[in-house]
Amino acid sequence: QTTFIKTALLALFVTIIFAWLDTRSWRATILSVMPLCLGTTWLLGIMGLWGIDFNMANFFAIPILIGTGIDFGIHMTHRLRHDRSLRAVETSTGKGLMLTAVSNALGFGSMMIASHHGIVSLGKIMLIGSVCSFLAAMIALPPLAKRLNWGNGKARTGNIGN
Repeated sequence: QTTFIKTALLALFVTIIFAWLDTRSWRATILSVMPLCLGTTWLLGIMGLWGIDFNMANFFAIPILIGTGIDFGIHMTHRLRHDRSLRAVETSTGKGLMLTAVSNALGFGSMMIASHHGIVSLGKIMLIGSVCSFLAAMIALPPLAKRLNWGNGKARTGNIGN
């Protein structure tokens, strides 16, 4: 079990490094990773509420969710930085993220019809985690970006990257 935790932490660390290499800004990196962390927190809460435990089959969902969940934050952060507008939620970026979330949820959720209980459990966690990361990017990220003056059109150029 400690190996799985180390793997998840390593995957998160590498993801943060790549997010920083992409954005070249710690503020943008933190904003990009925030939906992943918030979505994972929501996932763990839902798992507790619904009585879903980690097992040898479904723990593999965490590194996979880190890899797929970061996409929502990265794309939204790029759009918010580029447009300096919160309209990213309702434009092609929001629609694209929604399509990604739906296709991830359907693809991973289809594993829930398997006869193997571990695969069913993996499908549940991947479906819930994908939806939670998407919702965090769409609901929590834009107001946080606005608070940092990214979405009001008045931000100074020096504020954006740092």
